[in-house]
Amino acid sequence: MKRNLLIGLAVLVTSIGCRKDDLNVADLNTNPFDADYAGPAIFEKVAERTVPYEIDSVIYQRLEVDVRVNTSGLPTSGGYGVRYRAQHWSSGVNVPPADLADGLFTLSVLDVTPGLNYCVEVRLTNGGGAGGGNTLCATAE
Repeated sequence: MKRNLLIGLAVLVTSIGCRKDDLNVADLNTNPFDADYAGPAIFEKVAERTVPYEIDSVIYQRLEVDVRVNTSGLPTSGGYGVRYRAQHWSSGVNVPPADLADGLFTLSVLDVTPGLNYCVEVRLTNGGGAGGGNTLCATAE
């Protein structure tokens, strides 16, 4: 009788102790360093302007966009980078870490046409991988 009671108790404890809630992978999207991040916007456009620049005596226009990083969801120790790419217009650009010290940086889109809208994909980086981000758009003047 004692043996049956112990076996029953062991089976009960094992079945209760091994019960785990199912993990819904689709809900794991709150880490800003994950590419499928779905939380609040990480980057916010603060200001935009179009400025001239010269190459070989030819004047071109550059769109500059001042961007603020929402650091509330990031580790307090820093340790993040930023990479951006103007859609259909340029290759990726890494923002130097020194430019991120205060959570503000300026991105540039070269050789723009006044009146056209340009969108830039901005993403967090950490150790070489691209994480979450959002798209910012601005119009060249």
